[in-house]
Amino acid sequence: MFCLENASLETAKVGKGYQLLNCDDHATFLKRHKRDPSDYRPDIVHQTLLQILDSPLNKAGRVSAVYVHTQKNVLISVNPSIRIPRTFKRFCGLMVQLLQKLSIRASNGPDKLLKVIKHPITKHLPVNVPRVGFSFSSETIVRFQDYVTSQKKRLDSEWHRVSTWHFVAQHVCGKRDAVAHRADFRGRGNVLVPAARVLPRHR
Repeated sequence: MFCLENASLETAKVGKGYQLLNCDDHATFLKRHKRDPSDYRPDIVHQTLLQILDSPLNKAGRVSAVYVHTQKNVLISVNPSIRIPRTFKRFCGLMVQLLQKLSIRASNGPDKLLKVIKHPITKHLPVNVPRVGFSFSSETIVRFQDYVTSQKKRLDSEWHRVSTWHFVAQHVCGKRDAVAHRADFRGRGNVLVPAARVLPRHR
C-alpha cells in the first residue's frame, strides 16, 4: 500500500475554465495571488504515480491500494489497475475532472478508478500494519535493500502475511511533522532520493 503525502493537486479558475495549478503554466497567476510557484508541482505526483503503477510490484499484483493526500487535505483513492495518462497535460485534465466530480469510473464498467474518500486514512489501513516513509528530510539514511532484509528477519514467518504500507512524503517542500499518522522514515544509500526513484526497485 502506498500513500503520496502532501501532494500538490489544487485547481483554480484561470481564464474561462478550471485548471490544475503548476509552476510552469501558472507562475504569473500564482505570484499575483501571493503564492510561491515552487509549491505547485503536480508533475511530481504524476511521475510518482506512473512509477508505482508501472512497477514490477504492481504488475505482480502486490500493490493493494494507492492513496493521495493533498495539501488541501483531500484524500484520494487510486485503483492500482488504473492506467494513468502518460502525458502531463492529460493527467492535469483528469485531476481537474476528479476534483470536480469526486470520482472517475472505468469506461467499460461500474468500477471507480479514482475517488475522493473520507478521512482519516488510518481507517482504510489494516490493523498494526508497518509503515515506511521515503523523504529527503529523513533523519535516518539506510540502504533500502538492507532495510528490507532487516524487516524480513524481524517479521520472519509473518513476512508473507503482513502488508507493508509505504508512506511517501510526496511534496518537495512538505513538512513531515504536519502528518497526523506515524511512519518509519528512511533515506537510501548515502543520499536521500525521491520516492519515484526508489519505488520501482522494491519487489
